[in-house]
Amino acid sequence: MSIFETPTAYNSLSIALLGAKMGLMLAVIYAFAFAAYACLRSSLRILDVLTPTDRLFGTLVANAASIVVPSFVIAVLLGIIAAIIQSVTVLLVYWLALPLNPELLPLRGALIGLVISGFIVFILDWRLRAGKGYLHSIVGQSGYVFWFGLPCLVYVATSAWVGYLLSNY
Repeated sequence: MSIFETPTAYNSLSIALLGAKMGLMLAVIYAFAFAAYACLRSSLRILDVLTPTDRLFGTLVANAASIVVPSFVIAVLLGIIAAIIQSVTVLLVYWLALPLNPELLPLRGALIGLVISGFIVFILDWRLRAGKGYLHSIVGQSGYVFWFGLPCLVYVATSAWVGYLLSNY
């Protein structure tokens, strides 16, 4: 079963696995986008400073490796958390779709996914703001948007899309 297909056999395990695959895939895609942006931005700075005779190629390769490797390690670690959250969300959308959307209207299914994921984001944000320590320290800073805000937007959009897909079948 592809992660872009709605499972034909509706059972909770296949739905949960679909959510886990989506969560992990989205974390890796987000890490790839960040790595591409960071490599491009830092490489442009390096090009401003160094000349081609200053071992430019080796510096650019080392720069890219120092960004890409940690990005994907962090993506895998955070991808596990994303997989769990996305699995729970997809299961909730699946379990609530039929009682709340017996006509299987796609837009209503998308709204169900949007509301469920929005509620989960609200709870996560509330806990993040109420907490102490490092995670609490990013609230109100640009790190908050990067580490929490943008991934949450992707998560909410994906959950709405899942609700839409589950209502089409």
